[in-house]
Amino acid sequence: MTSVEKFNAEVKAWFDTNVVKKPLEVQRIAALEALTQAVQTTPVGNEKNWKIALKKPDYRRKNYVGGHARRNWQLNFGTPLRQEIPGIDKNGAQTITAGMRTARGFTQLGIVYLTNNVPYIDVIDKGKPGTQPRYTPWSRQAPEGLLEPIIRGVLERLRSIR
Repeated sequence: MTSVEKFNAEVKAWFDTNVVKKPLEVQRIAALEALTQAVQTTPVGNEKNWKIALKKPDYRRKNYVGGHARRNWQLNFGTPLRQEIPGIDKNGAQTITAGMRTARGFTQLGIVYLTNNVPYIDVIDKGKPGTQPRYTPWSRQAPEGLLEPIIRGVLERLRSIR
């Protein structure tokens, strides 16, 4: 069973046991908790920490500002979103606000997707390809990756709701 399947099974079991009166509200809480944790734990690039910059101190990308991966977390009901959003959101406020608007629009229970379509998000989550079973951490800011800590955080939040 994959970690996502395990997560879905745990949420369903918790939901079946604990949620009776306000299931739509719990769905919103879970979606916003996942989004908030994803945004807050996604590293914001800092060229000073990059391996190439450590080897070449004069290395600089013209006009580089980190925060693009953080900007690209998106919530959607029913189908995953496939586009990459241009721009940055260094502190995450814009992305979380957009997610809150989306969650307020949930009118029925169903599958809520949290996606990030930047091409390097998998590397941030899993690390550098080539080592198994888990890749070598790629980001010093997220050494455990992104998805596993997010799943644990959402489950903790759901367990706290009574």
